[in-house]
Amino acid sequence: MGAAEERNRRGGRERRYRTVRGTPLSDQGDDGALLAQALASTLRERAARRAPRGPGVTVDGELWVAPQVWQEVRRRLVELAEELHRAAQPPHAADTVALGVTVMAFPLLDARPLPKP
Repeated sequence: MGAAEERNRRGGRERRYRTVRGTPLSDQGDDGALLAQALASTLRERAARRAPRGPGVTVDGELWVAPQVWQEVRRRLVELAEELHRAAQPPHAADTVALGVTVMAFPLLDARPLPKP
C-alpha cells in the first residue's frame, strides 16, 4: 500500500492510500493508530456504496485463542489477501465485481484485571 495523496478534509488533513497490485498490506506495526484511522475512513466510504443485496462477511471480535491458532489464522488471512490481490483486475474490467475488503487483525495488550470469581 502506498501513499496516493494528502488533502484537506473536515478541518484536518486526510491521507489517502492506494494498494499496489500484488502487494497486500500484511503487517504494519509502526503506526497502527494512524493506519486504523485510515482504514476506518475507507470502510465508512465503501460501506455507503455497498450493493444492497450483495452477499458479504462481517466479523468483529475481541477473542482469546491459543497462540498456535492465531498463527494459523493469520497465515490464512495473509494467503487470502494475497489471492485477492493476485486476482485483481483493472477497475471496471469485463466480468469483474467491485469488492470492498478491510481486515485488520492483531494481538492486543490487555491491562484489565480478570474478573473475580
